[in-house]
Amino acid sequence: MQYAIPRIILIAAVSFAALGCAKDRKRTSVSAGPPRGSLEIDGEVAYRTGLKHEDAVGISGSCWDGSARWLVGERNSRLLRVDRQNNIETFPIEGVPPGHELEGLACGAEFFYISTETDVIGRTEDRVLVLEFSEGVARVVDTLIFQYPAPMTARVNQGLEGLCIAGDWLIAAGEILRTNDAGVRQAPILRQKIGETDTFLHWVNLSSRTGKLSGLDCRERGGIIEVFAVERHYEVSRLLQFELGEAPSKSQTIVELGHITRETENFEAIIVDERGRVWLAQDNQYKTITGPSEETVLEPIPAFAH
Repeated sequence: MQYAIPRIILIAAVSFAALGCAKDRKRTSVSAGPPRGSLEIDGEVAYRTGLKHEDAVGISGSCWDGSARWLVGERNSRLLRVDRQNNIETFPIEGVPPGHELEGLACGAEFFYISTETDVIGRTEDRVLVLEFSEGVARVVDTLIFQYPAPMTARVNQGLEGLCIAGDWLIAAGEILRTNDAGVRQAPILRQKIGETDTFLHWVNLSSRTGKLSGLDCRERGGIIEVFAVERHYEVSRLLQFELGEAPSKSQTIVELGHITRETENFEAIIVDERGRVWLAQDNQYKTITGPSEETVLEPIPAFAH
């Protein structure tokens, strides 16, 4: 059986139009969000749903194409399609470069995009793989390069952990961190206009002393890119909501998940639907299988609905 991703109408954000052609501004750096948001709430579980398939392991990225959820694991080079009834089909991914782990996943109008990491120490950039889906196979047909802000470099287990599409922007979350002059821990958000190569930089303030970004979803609304991110690290499990623009923008919401997170849950994939429900998939593969593969679905969050 063959599936084609429905064409999504990509709307260029007017306020960003000048950035795509301004090569001297590709290092534009603005911050999004203070250490704590203006609204803090506790997320509540609606239900958990099992991903009962042998290929559903180590899930690290997810996206929604309008009719089904798509998931990808770090190491098995399989693309999973999960329909509204939770039926799962899996498809091989061909052409993944050796030594690359698959991290974030984004559903585009014609292609899938997967962000990656490697074990090469001192990397100044990481790759996003462009996949064409045809006849039940996802094939790598192109590679995009996302450059890290100098002089920062990536180490082992650091890469482009999250990926999403908003309008005609492809947006990635880096796992490398910096501490700014005010002592605030920040993570880089990198974005490229689809079909172009310039990389634009934003710094996002984290909300904890140890957390890093591990999952990303986003959307374009009224000329603004709205981003949802998972911040996690063992004892830390939170969702951040913030905006990307040409000026610093404030986090609107921080959702605390610590009270609902079980010991083995390591959320690395996020989908936010139009009702404000949040679908969180966990990476259950750390040296060994650490628990069941499943998605945790939160009760609708009004601030996230659209």
